[in-house]
Amino acid sequence: MQTEFYELLDKLKKSMAIVMVSHDISAISIYMDKIACLNRKLYYHDSKELTSQDLEATYQCPVEFIAHGVPHRVLKSH
Repeated sequence: MQTEFYELLDKLKKSMAIVMVSHDISAISIYMDKIACLNRKLYYHDSKELTSQDLEATYQCPVEFIAHGVPHRVLKSH
């Protein structure tokens, strides 16, 4: 069901703006074009590719990426 939902959003974004709130950045980055992170202020990224440095600056704590979904990518050892 989740895949069908994201595929629907992918079709809709061709004709309208979509704002989605999620804690699952790796899953939504497959379908979204741009990402903004919120932690007391908004951090806008003009891309869907985030680095660990981007997230560490936003959330003020160490971040380790473990990605799932398609394509599967692990960016650091875990």
